[in-house]
Amino acid sequence: MATVKVKYGTEVFELKLDTNEDLYRRLAAMLDLQLDRIKLIRSGKVLPPSGSADLTAALSQPGIILCSGTRRGEHLPGTARRLAASARESLSQLWGALTVSGMRSLAAMLWMWLSDVASSAGRGALSFVSSAVVAPPSRRREERED
Repeated sequence: MATVKVKYGTEVFELKLDTNEDLYRRLAAMLDLQLDRIKLIRSGKVLPPSGSADLTAALSQPGIILCSGTRRGEHLPGTARRLAASARESLSQLWGALTVSGMRSLAAMLWMWLSDVASSAGRGALSFVSSAVVAPPSRRREERED
């Protein structure tokens, strides 16, 4: 049986561990932390993961172990999950807004956008063709008189 002092936040706990008891699992249950997000630190060094032989040797050393981790349900989702949730929400709002009047206004906006694209493309093509035509160089009067 080993006695370990663990500090989490501002609280210090003194735990008595059996020889076959896992510190990570005990802290996860006691502090409502996610098991895979617990990090134990002693003297500025991260302790080995759960179940390793080095962990039992590290626990036998004196001192306070600093515990950091995320409580269950408090961690932020990954970027891909946030983007997928945002896209799902946007699509559900769009689907909910599709009524007959909504479809008419959507069609009108689409028609205006297409006409703007067509007119911009036409202006661009006209500018390109007009810039490609080479104008004759202007002559000065002196050159004409010669």
